[in-house]
Amino acid sequence: MTRLLLCAGTTRTAEIDGISAAGADPEQMAQTPSADSEILAYGRPVRSPVVPVSPTGCPTPAIVTRAVVERLGVDTTVVDGGLAEPPRERSSPPNGSAGHYPTTSSFSRRRSPAERRPPSAC
Repeated sequence: MTRLLLCAGTTRTAEIDGISAAGADPEQMAQTPSADSEILAYGRPVRSPVVPVSPTGCPTPAIVTRAVVERLGVDTTVVDGGLAEPPRERSSPPNGSAGHYPTTSSFSRRRSPAERRPPSAC
C-alpha cells in the first residue's frame, strides 16, 4: 500500500509581507497548515470555519492533494513538524513547536570553513 506522509509546520517567515500566499491574511496563515492537514485527512477543515485561500482568493492546493489521495486510494499520515495550531487530525509526533524567523535562528548563521568540513575518520 502506498502512503503519503505530510510533514506540516508553521514558521514566522510567513509573516514577512509578500513571502507567503498561504492564507487570506496574516491571522489565517498560522492556521493554514493545520487546516490543510485536516483537508487531507477528512476532506474538509475541522477546526477552521473555512477552506484556506490565498490573499487573491485561490483555494489551497490541499484540495487537489485530497482528490488525488482519494482517487488513488493512498493512505495518509500527518507529522506535526511544528504546527502553530494543532490539527484535529491525529499527528505524529504530537506537541511540536512552530518555527521562528530563519534569519534570526541559530541555524541561519554562516558556518566557518572549519565547521563545514566533515569530521575526520578515526
